[in-house]
Amino acid sequence: QQALATSNNEIKELKNGVTTLRDQLEKNQIQFEQEKQQALATSNNEIKELKNGVNSIRNKMELQQINHDKHLQIEISLMDKNFKDLQKTILILREKLDEEINANKKNK
Repeated sequence: QQALATSNNEIKELKNGVTTLRDQLEKNQIQFEQEKQQALATSNNEIKELKNGVNSIRNKMELQQINHDKHLQIEISLMDKNFKDLQKTILILREKLDEEINANKKNK
């Protein structure tokens, strides 16, 4: 009977140990799932912030490109106007020079 009582105590202790280990395993699994969910949420937030940052930078770059194109177009227009003005000036100067040359030929 002593052996039976000892055996029953051992069985009881083993069952308690198994229950304790099972409870600990469940707690560990719950904690792991919570940590995993938190890590996923953090990663998703980071991804969202990075996408927002990329979109913001893209928008700024597009705006800069638009402004650059506008300024470039203005510069091209000014250069074209200056070029045409210079061509007109050259024509006027050539005409005056031709007139002077012709006047000098007549005077000689």
